[in-house]
Amino acid sequence: MTSSEHLQTSKPLHRGRIWFVLAACCTGLFALNVVSRLLFIKQGIAVWRVNDVGEFLLVLVAMAFFVAGLLIAEEHPD
Repeated sequence: MTSSEHLQTSKPLHRGRIWFVLAACCTGLFALNVVSRLLFIKQGIAVWRVNDVGEFLLVLVAMAFFVAGLLIAEEHPD
């Protein structure tokens, strides 16, 4: 197998990476929201935060992006 044949048959390393990045961003926003809620409860610092429905939607979207990334990364061309 020549090097050009190897390059054509190998999987790209970045396949599905954008979906994982989006999932990580949503998870980071969720964690930031949890920290802001804890600051409000413990210290009384009023900062903008997402309500319970928003937290649920952040986690749901993060899971959807993560699953999409997994499906794209594991996709096998037939």
